[in-house]
Amino acid sequence: MGQKATKTSPIYTTHSDYRNAGILFTEGPLALAGVQKERTLDLTETGTLSGFGGRREREDIDWCHTAWREVIEELYNESVLPPTLIMTLRVKIPLRDPPTYNNGYVMFRLSFQDLEMALRICAKPKYKLHSNLYRTMPLTLQDLLMNRLPISNTEIGSLALIPIARPVIVAEEFTQDLSA
Repeated sequence: MGQKATKTSPIYTTHSDYRNAGILFTEGPLALAGVQKERTLDLTETGTLSGFGGRREREDIDWCHTAWREVIEELYNESVLPPTLIMTLRVKIPLRDPPTYNNGYVMFRLSFQDLEMALRICAKPKYKLHSNLYRTMPLTLQDLLMNRLPISNTEIGSLALIPIARPVIVAEEFTQDLSA
């Protein structure tokens, strides 16, 4: 899959032409999703459920780096991340399965247990990571979902667990219930 660049963290040389990368967190029949805010042509704001990931940046050493950076930025609404944090996540939470590659996008899957390990790593004081989306740094999936503050100027708003077995259409009546 890659060559060792350091004693502790592999550099992934596959998919060198990637443009975007992300991580899908799943457990059994569920996946973690976020509401990505979008503006329509008439400037009303809508939301689309999406996963976590994004665009490659010049400083990213490979697709794994891009994926972790994007996930942390989106979960915490924080754009300045210590490089040592990304390297620690790469080392402590290794990939178990090869990534998928589709049209310039590299995605790999991790479990909710892996996500909770990442949350505990991000909460360590030595990384000085802060988030305006949480009063205290989330340590569990429940914290991540239930304690997220409703801040409007974020790329990803609310978080949700969604079924992954098949595509889902939200019933119009349920949508009306939610907006009532």
